[in-house]
Amino acid sequence: MSGLSSLGAPNETQKAIKKTLDFTQQIDIDIPRIGILEANLGTLLWEEYKNKGLLDEEKHLESMVLIPDISPEAVHTYELLRMINRHYQNHLSNPQYILKQIPLTVGTSYRRNIVRSNLGRVEVIKNSINDLTTEKHNLSLADRPLNA
Repeated sequence: MSGLSSLGAPNETQKAIKKTLDFTQQIDIDIPRIGILEANLGTLLWEEYKNKGLLDEEKHLESMVLIPDISPEAVHTYELLRMINRHYQNHLSNPQYILKQIPLTVGTSYRRNIVRSNLGRVEVIKNSINDLTTEKHNLSLADRPLNA
């Protein structure tokens, strides 16, 4: 089972974000999917931020616009990514999670096929896990200049 949470709403505090992340740890989901709130063309958020002068329709028309990148009230994107990465580290390294995944992986052909297809990528996967567990994970979104 997977769950989806969206973070980065205007006026959402770090405390509220942490509470949401903690909640995803408490419920029985295999993979928490956590996104950052976006303003997309045709949505109320797009119109609201365009009307406030915080979103340039010409500049942002063909790009993703993260609310924390344009909203002065939102927790900055870099901080959100740091919190999300830490959450994933904790989730994926939790012994209870790992023990639960072993029989699920062995018991389904879908997961066994994923393991088989990734055997040639063991070194890449190992490096990715190492990066996550040592907080070296590439925060490429956070490295972008604001309103890029």
